[in-house]
This record gives sequence, C-alpha cells and structure tokens, in this order.
Amino acid sequence: PNDNTDDSADFQQAVDDIEADGGGILYVTAGTWNLDAPIDLTTITYVNNSIVIRGEKGAVIKPHLNPAHILFSAGNQNQFTLQDLVIVGDGTTGADLAS
Repeated sequence: PNDNTDDSADFQQAVDDIEADGGGILYVTAGTWNLDAPIDLTTITYVNNSIVIRGEKGAVIKPHLNPAHILFSAGNQNQFTLQDLVIVGDGTTGADLAS
C-alpha cells in the first residue's frame, strides 16, 4: 500500500491463500490499498469456510473500478465480513461495493 500502484493482485492472492486454508482472517495493514480490479470471493463454497477482511487502524481501501464492476464479489453474503475498514472513492462511479 501507499505507493499509488494497483494492489489488486496481492490482495486477491491473500484472499485465495486464506480460502485454500479453509477460511480465516485477512488482516489489512494500515495504509491506502488501491484496488483496480474486483476481489473474487466466489470460490468459498461453504459458510464454514468464510473469510473476515479486517483492517487495522488506518487501513483504507480505495477502489478504482469500471462502474460495471463490484469491489467484492461473493456467491453467498455469509461468506465474507468486512471489519474496521474505510472504503473511499472519488465519487465518479455508481457501482455497488459488494454483492
């Protein structure tokens, strides 16, 4: 984070690693995380294999997405939880943050 480059691939890899372990908590460190691509959580197939995305103080997610994209996509709303995160945008897109 904090380098004004796209952090999507690293963020997605961290999600994928937790999903492969059967679920858990993704700790998002302080700083601004620029996400230029949607984060896919649809590979979680069971509620027990859920993921929590938890930010530490000062963690900010800044999406830069096409209006047709959704920041976090999951097959089941019970598959992921966001905690203690700030999500900011520039107000130019109308996309939902999660589906």
